[in-house]
Amino acid sequence: MEWLPIQPTGRRVGPLHTGAALSSLLIVAILAILLLAAMAHGQSITWEWMLTPTVQWDLVAKPDPGDDPVRYIVHYRSSTGSGQQQYMGPINATSLFLESLPINRLLHLGVQSVRWRKGAEYPVGAPAESRSTISWSNDPAVTNSKPFGVATWPQNRGPVGIKVVLPKEAVYGQDGAGETKEDL
Repeated sequence: MEWLPIQPTGRRVGPLHTGAALSSLLIVAILAILLLAAMAHGQSITWEWMLTPTVQWDLVAKPDPGDDPVRYIVHYRSSTGSGQQQYMGPINATSLFLESLPINRLLHLGVQSVRWRKGAEYPVGAPAESRSTISWSNDPAVTNSKPFGVATWPQNRGPVGIKVVLPKEAVYGQDGAGETKEDL
């Protein structure tokens, strides 16, 4: 390794010995680590492809049997974490068939528990006091280390223009541009 002459700062300058080079190397290393962590996190989510999923969760136990009952609110949001929407709730059940999610989207599902006043039509206290944080399907801590999302797609349209044709007029082929019986 060859050293360059002493610079006005009083330090020798050589390969990877400048402050700028070390800073650049450090920044590249940090970015590489962050990129690998992000890729590992993104790869851990299982995408369930379905039009109408059912989401299920464990019952939230009441701290005291005499306490107010617990109800649930189901949410969804885009896979980017934006656009959170309440789907339904509060409900008493611990599962819900989701019939009308937005189509052509990658979604995370979320469930929130709410303490409900016995016999009343409103939760206990202010919303912030009565509601838990939302547990999202992409969080390994609340999905038994199996985070998931739902990929929705539009339902296929049924065929139209169905009719009976004479054998000579029949068209064979999947796209409607096939041969007639005489061509075969």
